[in-house]
Amino acid sequence: MPDVARYDEIADFYASGWTDAIDDPASARLLDLLGPVAGGRVLEIACGQE
Repeated sequence: MPDVARYDEIADFYASGWTDAIDDPASARLLDLLGPVAGGRVLEIACGQE
């Protein structure tokens, strides 16, 4: 399939293993350090499949 990116072939499998939940202590602590972002500008890097 030359018109399909290699990732497209496994995207559904990859996405099924992740949720938007932040339930691990390390991620929760990092978000606490960030503080409120309302009204600010946020740059999202390497956001994955979406």
